[in-house]
Amino acid sequence: MTLTVKEKEHWKNRISSRIDRAIEDIYRREGSQKKVEIQQKSRQRALDVFAIRDKIDRIRSLEEKIDLLGYEKRSVNEEVLNHLTALGHTFGYGTNDHRDLNAFIKTHAELCERDVLLDTEFGRKIVRLREEQDQLLDTVWLATSSKQIKRLWTELASLLGEQPTELQQQALKSDPDSSTE
Repeated sequence: MTLTVKEKEHWKNRISSRIDRAIEDIYRREGSQKKVEIQQKSRQRALDVFAIRDKIDRIRSLEEKIDLLGYEKRSVNEEVLNHLTALGHTFGYGTNDHRDLNAFIKTHAELCERDVLLDTEFGRKIVRLREEQDQLLDTVWLATSSKQIKRLWTELASLLGEQPTELQQQALKSDPDSSTE
């Protein structure tokens, strides 16, 4: 019996969820700090790629000073608000703007994370699982496709010089239900 697009999407999501759990299990086995360590190394690598580590350290130092001043400012502000409230007045309080630079660094740290993961065996396992996850929709379709589609897929991969993932290799070997061919 042929699977509907919705059913294929369901199976893709279910398998993807299991891969996410497997990745989390790997991190759990390696220790809770491993994920944080990888994120820190990825961030540092991103800073090094753009040669901005010193400037970011300076920004961090300034932000710490700003935080100290902000605490003092809030204390004085609270005193003023309490005084004015006692006099029967109410006033609003401003908020800080978001910083585009932090979003930029976070994005590039995420790009460097793959390289950091490839430095360790457990990291390479995570990269392989993520690659399986990225290819999951194609894999589900392959597993439920006819021999002709599987042959075409194999020929295209050969032409492009690509290797199928481990799950795709299994999907290419499987025979779909005879009613789909």
